[in-house]
Amino acid sequence: MPQLLVKVRKARWYKSRPPFVLRGDIPADCLGDLNTSSQCMSVWVINDDEGNLKRVLCALAATRDSIVAFDFLLFDQSIPDILGISVKQTDGATPDIHANQNWHRDLVDLSARKLVELAISVFENSEPARRYSENEVLTMLKAGIQRNELDLARVKEGVLKKVESGPLSRVAKLQRMSKEIWTASKIAWDKFVQS
Repeated sequence: MPQLLVKVRKARWYKSRPPFVLRGDIPADCLGDLNTSSQCMSVWVINDDEGNLKRVLCALAATRDSIVAFDFLLFDQSIPDILGISVKQTDGATPDIHANQNWHRDLVDLSARKLVELAISVFENSEPARRYSENEVLTMLKAGIQRNELDLARVKEGVLKKVESGPLSRVAKLQRMSKEIWTASKIAWDKFVQS
């Protein structure tokens, strides 16, 4: 059976619950990934064999300002129906027109209660969130461009520059990681000093 894909942050969807989160409940941070607009949530249909997965991920990655790792979650397409949530075929807003027209859906008429029920059901009944690395995303984007799947006029400039320049070197990755660790440490220290 096809599944539905939603972009998430993998760290929010680990299957182990904090001690204060009881069965039938989920960590509150999960709700932060289920973005809605006008009571609708964007999802993508992924075929049984996941034959269209990389194309959908490529389309979504092409909407970002830069190339970064891509986290996502797949869940059974029957979950919205079981919860009484309507699914409507709508065009997506990525640079891949074929993907937009064929695989994009909106979960519509969402209330806060329905969204929470969806989050709980997805958390309890889906496989763990998955991640494609920055270099895997770069490879998908290069392939998508070579196959003329993307409207380059709609791909962000930072993404196009990165596709042209290639993957980060090991030194550049270490430099970026070092900067991120230093920034996180400084924030933690500042919070500690303020408390």
